Amino acid sequence: MNYLMTTIIPVIVGVMTFIVGQVVVKFLIEPSAELKKFLGKVTYDLIFYANWYSGEEPVPDEIEKEVSQVLRSDASKLHEYVNTIPKYDWIARLLHLPKREAMVSSAGELIGLSNSINGRQKGVWLDKAIHVRNVAKLLRIAIPLGLSDKEVSQAIETVRELRRRG
Repeated sequence: MNYLMTTIIPVIVGVMTFIVGQVVVKFLIEPSAELKKFLGKVTYDLIFYANWYSGEEPVPDEIEKEVSQVLRSDASKLHEYVNTIPKYDWIARLLHLPKREAMVSSAGELIGLSNSINGRQKGVWLDKAIHVRNVAKLLRIAIPLGLSDKEVSQAIETVRELRRRG
């Protein structure tokens, strides 16, 4: 009996600890680390394609399609992470990930940006900048916009006034 207590039980406890550790790593830690890496990809995509969505000039159709698909893919992937990481809200707090609501709102902003790549009306570049700024704030990622929040707010009011005038 003493042999059982000193040899077999510690082995069983060790195996159980290993199994629980592997479950935590595979289902919680790895997906969270992948999400953090993916947030870096979103940052990269927004900066890399900025020259195509930040101007007033029309974007060539093939570029518009590519940029739009990349941004929609990023939006879809945000939803995927929120829905596949178990206990996302708890894990997000524990590992300092963006909140569920922020992830969903960011996906909407990315889709809005995707839909406005080839906006033809005056001032649409500002709408795109607002989408990018909102994504950056919600996901807590750094994207240089070249404008402060105050300047963006002033520009928004100016564009709204111009649109009201016709």
